[in-house]
Formats: sequence, C-alpha cells, structure tokens
Amino acid sequence: IYDFDLLTTGHPRLYFTEEELTALREFAADPEASVAGYSGKECADAILAEADELLTQNSFTMTYYSSTTKTFAIPFVEQHFDSSPAGYSGSNYPYWQEMGNRMMEMMQALSLAYTLTGTASYGERAVELALSLAGWSTWTEYPTINRTSLETGYFVTGVSTVYDMCYPCMTEAERTQLENALVELGLEPLYADLSSFTDHNYYVNKASALAMGSLLLLGSHEDAALYLSRAYDFFSWYLDCRYESESQEGLSYTSYALDLLFGALDQLRRVTGNDELLSHPYTDVVFR
Repeated sequence: IYDFDLLTTGHPRLYFTEEELTALREFAADPEASVAGYSGKECADAILAEADELLTQNSFTMTYYSSTTKTFAIPFVEQHFDSSPAGYSGSNYPYWQEMGNRMMEMMQALSLAYTLTGTASYGERAVELALSLAGWSTWTEYPTINRTSLETGYFVTGVSTVYDMCYPCMTEAERTQLENALVELGLEPLYADLSSFTDHNYYVNKASALAMGSLLLLGSHEDAALYLSRAYDFFSWYLDCRYESESQEGLSYTSYALDLLFGALDQLRRVTGNDELLSHPYTDVVFR
C-alpha cells in the first residue's frame, strides 16, 4: 500500500477542482474553434442538449447483434437476459457492455450540465440515475462467470462522476448509499479481478475505474489507498509492457486503453500530486 498524499479533500476533484471551474466555464462559452476544428461552446451546447432530453426521458433502446433491440428504463432498472440475439452462436451475450457505456454517458452529460450551469435539475437527475444503479444486486452481467467486465468499469466511472460533480445535490444519506455501492459492487470486485495483470484493454478499463473510485474516496474510506495502489501497480506494469515490447492491440483498442490510462493518471496527479508515471519513457513514444 503506497502512501498517497491528498491535495484536494473536497469535490469536485477528479476531472477538475473548484479552482479550475472558471476556466472550464469560460472555455464552454468560447465560440472560437480550436485546432480540433470545433469550439468549447459547440461541445457545451451538445452536452446541454443531451442533458435537457434526459430530464424527461424514461427509456432508451440499444441495437445489438443481427438488429436485435433491447429497451432499458430510465431511471435504471436491473434486468438480465436468458437468451442471446437471433443468429448469435455463442452464449452469455454481453448486453450490458454497450448498455453500461450508454448509462455512463448519460450520467456524465447530466453531471457536466450541472457543473457548467449550476442548474439544480441537472444535478438532481444525475443523482437519481446514480442512486437507481446503486440499488442493483451486481454491476457485472454474469457475476457467476466473471467478477467484473467492461460494464463494471462504466458503472464505477458514471457513479463516481455524479458523486464528484453533483456533490452539493445529495444528502448525506445519498452520499453514503453511493459510497457503499461503489465499494461493494465496483471497487472490491475490480480489486479482486486485478490480483493478476492481463495485457488487454478490458483490464485498463478496470484499473482506470478502480483508480477513479479510489481517488474519489481517498481520505474517507479505509481501503481507498489499497485499491489505488493496485491500480497504480497495474498502470506501471502496463506502461512497461508497451515500452519494452512492440506488441499492441491495434489502433482502436490501444487508443481506447491509453485514453483511459492517461485520464486516470491525470486524475491521480490532480488529487494526490503523484505524476511519476506521466514521466514514464513510453510517454515519449506516444506523445511526440
């Protein structure tokens, strides 16, 4: 267990601190296009438009293999499926992975809308969605087969985002409920799953979520440093793998993995001041 400092005790602290909010809101109001070809205002307007729809939306539909569709309720209701899509030859089809990613995006959009505007309805709706997810029995679609999967990471990321950005919108009892769900349904299973390391983007997803949840609870939960230490060890090992070998998973999967990894390292630096892995020699390979 490493000894991590805690630079920021309040919230928000993961993606930005209270001191960084002014610059974030100025960027969200700036109509000038960046080098990426779009402006901060375009980004913010798209997020707010999605959040406005989510205030009243009561379901969403996902399209899966062979045009099979499934509809999910908002707020979120746990449901498991007994059969795979028509024409799919395997078993245990992963419905929850795309579903979980979409649920995470909804919680993120509402949380950011609240952050940018201060409008309570956005934050309250985000908390409502997170609390509905906290009432589930598991955050893994097939818990008897896998301790965790991609959806576990998505749920931890989404709920952590809500807790961190919408902190003023929650009662103390609601914060406790989300904390307990994060630990029992997310962090403990992820910690166990990372007892051995695997060079795969799924595991970067898991380690990044483990880091995010533990950084959120650092200073308030006794095992947060334990969870964070395991994620840190994984990140160090993964960067060594990328640097010391010429192997990778290809442009799409490696890009996905590195987006998550460096996002987690940015959060680690913001919350604890630890930026050692951001100086790993592999960063000279990735960022020219």
